[in-house]
Amino acid sequence: MGAEARTKMNLPAPKHSLCSHDHGLGVLLVDIKTEMIPRKDRRGNWQYYCLKGHHVFGIPSGEVIVSTEVAKAKEERVTSMV
Repeated sequence: MGAEARTKMNLPAPKHSLCSHDHGLGVLLVDIKTEMIPRKDRRGNWQYYCLKGHHVFGIPSGEVIVSTEVAKAKEERVTSMV
């Protein structure tokens, strides 16, 4: 789905995205006060934190790479460690 279609439909930002740099799982950064509004960079790209490479990356809304299988696998590993 393109950025224009996502904006017109008012869809929320995906909670996870794959990092194009090291293919790690990226978690959406949100405003700390509301815990809902996605953080954006100067270009208006959604901000994600890469759990593998420990860095922040931005992705335009129409280019988010979502892999629910990878996200679920990573979440299960994290929750099982607690």
